[in-house]
Amino acid sequence: MRNTRTPDTNPLHPVADRPCQHEWVVYSTALTEGWLMLQCVQCGTMGTVDDPSKNEWNQAYHAPSRPYQWRVSSRVTIRHKDVDEFYVVRAEPEPSCDCAAMIEGFTHPEYERVPIEITHHKEKLSAREKDDLEECASWVSTTDICSGLFPVFIGGMLEAEVPDPPAVVQRVAAKIEFFSDNGIHFSPNNVAVLLRGYANHEERLRRRKDRGEKG
Repeated sequence: MRNTRTPDTNPLHPVADRPCQHEWVVYSTALTEGWLMLQCVQCGTMGTVDDPSKNEWNQAYHAPSRPYQWRVSSRVTIRHKDVDEFYVVRAEPEPSCDCAAMIEGFTHPEYERVPIEITHHKEKLSAREKDDLEECASWVSTTDICSGLFPVFIGGMLEAEVPDPPAVVQRVAAKIEFFSDNGIHFSPNNVAVLLRGYANHEERLRRRKDRGEKG
């Protein structure tokens, strides 16, 4: 992706080391607190809008599938700075899949949600499983297989007379299918990001522990 940083492909960037003008993007809501959830797509800083109007709250209802830029920086409360996961990124300049033509009402977005929740798990992966995820990620990033097609492709392999895809890849595909079924579309590049994120989850937990954070 041009001018973007994505999880598990970039070193941790302490925001304090490089002042950022913050390009805030609304990507979700916090229902209990009544906040809009934001992230800067340049440095990863997490923020909230704590007092959204009724219209702003209604607009944010669709943010998980249609993230959008927030331009009133003075209303953003910064929550976390040293974040090594991106929940939203700038979309690729040109779509690498055919969903704009295949899905009714779909338009190529300016920003793209990265459902990092997919990468969170309690498994202790073997070296072989991590290699399988990396191999699949390296391959899918060169294809047009987006979040809508990846579970279908993996399902097709299971039905065809070819070696079954690794079980760990099937588990990630099932998680991706859940988000896809709920209207969240993401590019082949982010399918690859999530496969790598699943493989690297233990490493991220160790980094957070080293920084004294709760995982």
